[in-house]
Amino acid sequence: MITSSIFKVMSRILYSLIFLSVVTAIFSSCTKTEYDHQKQPYNDIKVFTITGSYGAPVKGLVKDDTIMVYWNPDVALPATISPEIVISDKAVISPASGTAVAFKDTTTYTVIAEDGSLKKYHLEIALNVPTPVLKSANNPAVWLSTTQLTISGEYFLANTDTSQISVYMQRVSDGIEIPLTLVKSRISNYTIVANLPPFSAEQDTGIHRLYVKAGYRIAQSIDVRFVIPPITSTTYTSSFVQDGQALNGGDSLQINYALTDNLGGIVARYYTNNVKEILLYTNAYDIIVVPAANIRFLSGAVKFKLPDAGTHKGKDIFQYRMTFNSVAPGSEESSSYSLRGFFNSPTKLAL
Repeated sequence: MITSSIFKVMSRILYSLIFLSVVTAIFSSCTKTEYDHQKQPYNDIKVFTITGSYGAPVKGLVKDDTIMVYWNPDVALPATISPEIVISDKAVISPASGTAVAFKDTTTYTVIAEDGSLKKYHLEIALNVPTPVLKSANNPAVWLSTTQLTISGEYFLANTDTSQISVYMQRVSDGIEIPLTLVKSRISNYTIVANLPPFSAEQDTGIHRLYVKAGYRIAQSIDVRFVIPPITSTTYTSSFVQDGQALNGGDSLQINYALTDNLGGIVARYYTNNVKEILLYTNAYDIIVVPAANIRFLSGAVKFKLPDAGTHKGKDIFQYRMTFNSVAPGSEESSSYSLRGFFNSPTKLAL
């Protein structure tokens, strides 16, 4: 009797497992059918590159169903080309990438998407040399620390060798032209690395128009902004003339200071007499602000009137800071740098 009961229970369990397996298989089949991978409809040629007449890669311009390839009219057309082609993911192309084809307008390519939809492209040969296109360069840049410009674009070597490439800048403020020397080993059809001349008293910050010339063709310029070198490239010394005295609101105060650098003053020139504000710190770490409007600039010094001390009366001033206008390196946002000095003797705000 017990054996029969056990057999019945096991039979029911086995039946349940079989039923569950069948249901799961059916559900999985339905799910797979309903949510199976949707085949992609993309049949685009993204990049089409051939070897130009000087051995440099030349990109074809793909637009709609046309692959426009520029060719130097002074150089004989090759009978065939073997382009390297990048197409949409999971698509196929015929003829395949790297296959030799006739370099003629009659040559066509067929790209078939994963879902079976197809698109035909035909070559179109333009017998002229494309003008270089500038896209970007280091911007903004700090001339003192940026010794090179990396220039990005297209058609730098389109049917032109590196000996015919030149790069120069024109300073917008006065029209002065500044030639750049090229790193020949780092010139490609899409990138040029050029050395800047050393930063000197003849150089300046501000907007410079950058040009690339390839043979007789000159690319439309782009602007590069050189920002002020950081004040940390200078050495700062200062002394507070009224150090150790009792000070009252309205007193005329003076800070003698000097900014120097090891480049003949070419960095210090940007900060001398360019004080944004002066901050006076009390021994309670209260701050008295002297704005630029209240500062008078002398040769090697600043003079200002002490604001009314108010609730700070009776406290000592132990530190002062001169804050200079600047631009943060690697940015175009206004910034400031504070250079500080300490009092040697107790300098009290009088009661």
